[in-house]
Amino acid sequence: MTHTIIDNQISSYIYNYLEKLTDPDSKQLLQYSINLHSAWTSVLDRLEVNDDDSVLDIGTGLGLVPIDLGSKTLAKVTGCDISPKYVSLAKDLLARIRESDMILSNDSISFDVADIESLPYDSNSFSKVIVREVFSYLQNPAKAANEIARVTKLGGKIIVEDIDDSLYITYPEPSQSFEHLLDIVRKLQSDKGGDRKVGRKLSNYLVDAGLSVTKIEVLTDSTHLNSEQIWVEKEFIARQLIAVKPDAVTRGITTIDQFDRAFNSWLTEEIRPGFRMNARVLVWAEKKIDDFQRKVFSIS
Repeated sequence: MTHTIIDNQISSYIYNYLEKLTDPDSKQLLQYSINLHSAWTSVLDRLEVNDDDSVLDIGTGLGLVPIDLGSKTLAKVTGCDISPKYVSLAKDLLARIRESDMILSNDSISFDVADIESLPYDSNSFSKVIVREVFSYLQNPAKAANEIARVTKLGGKIIVEDIDDSLYITYPEPSQSFEHLLDIVRKLQSDKGGDRKVGRKLSNYLVDAGLSVTKIEVLTDSTHLNSEQIWVEKEFIARQLIAVKPDAVTRGITTIDQFDRAFNSWLTEEIRPGFRMNARVLVWAEKKIDDFQRKVFSIS
């Protein structure tokens, strides 16, 4: 099969769509997805999606993975996300790209609203399952892993990727004000049931669900950011912080005064170019017949 790199024509549709988005949250997600997808082209290629595959992309966001695969194969690709807004936008983006005849089959891609902890699909439905940056937000990751195992066909392949805060490195070191703000975000995510160190735990969740882990990788993205790039990054982070402030205050994680002091101090700091490294843990797994039967027998 060909490499799953979104070609220039499709990229132009995606960037045009990005420019027209007015909802800041959706705009940020699509921009982030575009940046993340560039690191995933070789991963999707190694997954070896073929025309006779059935693929589930969990946490699809605005649907870049299904759109990419649908432009290269005739595989049946389903993207699902817990956000109805994102699913609606993914369908809209797909409809625009379909008008250009760049998707190989008009019925090969579909999008659903779905919760990974209770997937609305029959058991043994998908030969390939993709999960990106979902586990760090879950209240019950073990239940999610069991659902992934359930909907995967015997012999099917799974790739799960997520963050681990210990793999994020910057220089110069973040200021105390910014560290305080990051701590608020970590506590808020933990309070909601999430886990910003879930990357190191993914393989255990999958093994406990009866799956066989075949490989673990660390995907790294390192760069030296100049002043202009730092400003863009800072604006993006500032919008995210403003969005989480009400929830953090309501849950008693911080007060308005504490948040505002840290936020204003960080916002007025001198811009300092420097090194950034962000890494994510990628776990490859399979639903091997013997291992899964052993789990089923042990339960019964």
